[in-house]
Amino acid sequence: WFKITVPIYFSHLSSAISIIHEDRVVMHSFQSWPDAFLALIGLVYALHLDYPKPMSSSFLFIQKVLLNLDGDRMNPKVLALKNQLFTLFCKHNGLKIVVEEEM
Repeated sequence: WFKITVPIYFSHLSSAISIIHEDRVVMHSFQSWPDAFLALIGLVYALHLDYPKPMSSSFLFIQKVLLNLDGDRMNPKVLALKNQLFTLFCKHNGLKIVVEEEM
């Protein structure tokens, strides 16, 4: 068992991956970790569960930046990381960042 968020777990018995909540399989037969992880994010988001404190910034980044869920309401820490990653991406790909002033 791999503890991901209290009290939800991943299980990788046989070739399928399951999400387990309070000792009950709530979703099963995922063929890959990314599919199971996206389902976990969806469950946490849809059921309004709290992210575990040690991983809350990671979950918030995935939710708001990568999945663009509630992306218009980012805390300063997540917004700063998004901007840093965007700047690095632009520099790596030779893109110029142009900031237009509002009038």
